[in-house]
Amino acid sequence: MKKYIKWALDYEDSIDPADPLGNITFAGDTGIIREKDIFLDSFLEALVEGLSISNTQKISSIEIIDEPDKLIFIKHNQELQIQYKNQSITIYDIDSFSYQLSISISNFLSTIDTALAEMGKQKYEFDQLRTYVERHSEEQCFFKF
Repeated sequence: MKKYIKWALDYEDSIDPADPLGNITFAGDTGIIREKDIFLDSFLEALVEGLSISNTQKISSIEIIDEPDKLIFIKHNQELQIQYKNQSITIYDIDSFSYQLSISISNFLSTIDTALAEMGKQKYEFDQLRTYVERHSEEQCFFKF
C-alpha cells in the first residue's frame, strides 16, 4: 500500500500543543506536496474539509488558518488532485488516502494529547479532526463484519 502522508512535529524546544508547528509531506500517486514550519492542526483540518467537500463538488478551495495560500481540490471521476502553492498531487485511490489520513490524524492527536497530559492539561477539542477519526474507525469496524 502506498504511503501518502508523513508529518513530524518540531521538537526543537518542546511540543506546543496550542501551536503544533511541524513539517508535512503528501506523496500522491503522482506529485508531492511538501511544507515546512506549518501549523499541522490547521493544515490537517483544511485537508479534512476539502476531502469532505470533494464528495459533492468537483472543485473546491479551502482556506488554511494562518496560511496565505489555499488548498485546491479537483475531483475528476475516481481521481482527486490536490494543489497547494505551486505543488500538486494526484490520488488514484481516494479511500486509501482518506484511511491513511485518519491514521495520521489519530497519531497526531495522540501525540498532542500525551504532551498535554504530561503538562497536566486537558485535551484540546480539535473537534473536526476527532470527528474524522471517529467516523473512519466506525467505518472500518463496519467493514470487518
